[in-house]
Amino acid sequence: MEAAEFEAIIIKNGVASKIHKFTKANAIPENNEYPMPTTEEIFVNLQGGRNFSKLDLNGAYLKIELDDKSKDLVTVNTPLGLYRYKCLPFGISENGTIFQETLDKFLSGLPTAHIVDDLLITIKNDSEHLENLPSVFDK
Repeated sequence: MEAAEFEAIIIKNGVASKIHKFTKANAIPENNEYPMPTTEEIFVNLQGGRNFSKLDLNGAYLKIELDDKSKDLVTVNTPLGLYRYKCLPFGISENGTIFQETLDKFLSGLPTAHIVDDLLITIKNDSEHLENLPSVFDK
């Protein structure tokens, strides 16, 4: 099994982040071609809304579980031996489109718009907004 190369450790705000070069995973020709929403599509999804709630999904894609084939592609070499990621790690070129597709499937039918790592929820009035907001959390 070929492991990803170690690149660097970056310390930001007292938190260390390991950086690996996922050349093998990023070189797959079968790239995910799921479309990212255009500005117009986002505005159409939010059209008619009067009340908005914003949820910050920063780092949420790190919770997306990988299948066994994908886990092999993101195996990394550490001082203690090989480590296989179970969830989507930083450094994969397709993270944005994978996350977009996952959220679109997950929140299908709900009055939401996803913009990079923010989720906007909109409804036409206060009572509907308060009734429907829990349905996003229930998903």
